[in-house]
Amino acid sequence: MLFNNEFAGFVPSSFIFWSTLLIYQLSTRNSLRLLRRFTFEKISAHTLREIAVVSGVLIILISHLPFLNFPTVLGAGILGLLSIMYNLPERTLAAGILPLRRIPLLKVFIIAFVWAAISSLLPLTITQKTYLPNHVLIIFAAHFLFIMGITLPFDLRDFVNDQRQSLLTVPHVIGIFNTKVLALLSVLGFVIIMSFQINPIFLLPLIIISAILITKATSERHELYFTFWLDGTILLYFLLIYLSFQFQA
Repeated sequence: MLFNNEFAGFVPSSFIFWSTLLIYQLSTRNSLRLLRRFTFEKISAHTLREIAVVSGVLIILISHLPFLNFPTVLGAGILGLLSIMYNLPERTLAAGILPLRRIPLLKVFIIAFVWAAISSLLPLTITQKTYLPNHVLIIFAAHFLFIMGITLPFDLRDFVNDQRQSLLTVPHVIGIFNTKVLALLSVLGFVIIMSFQINPIFLLPLIIISAILITKATSERHELYFTFWLDGTILLYFLLIYLSFQFQA
């Protein structure tokens, strides 16, 4: 055999990791700034570093392609295209191309769908199954709720800027307080669903920390509050899942 089973199992996992990292890079405000500022006349050192990071991740991702099946590549391509369409710079409006985030009320749901899909549906393509198992749908729903819960505060962060650009988001429709309530209910729904999959005790730190961060989110908070602490709950979730499996073993 050209590749052993250990390598065959490592490649898809590595591909999903780097795909997630690329989507995260494309979803950050830094990457949006990169696209807006990219000109051939003057490129700052900071912009060059951002280009290098995104290009490096993209090259690593491409190097996985020969070892993956077509459904996995297709699924990742669709999710990547959604991410690119979401993050298109504002100047594409002049060319008649509408960035997905400019569609009223849609942006939080696109983010939740992409992240939920890459963590539940994309791994399923590796098995090449022709049907969608119930437990995968359940995990997709749980992840969708969790990502939506921790993404809604980003709409609170951008509340003033979105209002200035006449972009309708969830807080503009239901208000800031109700948006926080919706985010908390989303995280609670995630915990309820996942409590049937793993021991709920491992989810307790996640729901407490997420609830505190959601409750205290305001447009005046520093950028790191959202990109480090709120985004960091995704890493906390991974750690808690890992620990739960270790204790079950």
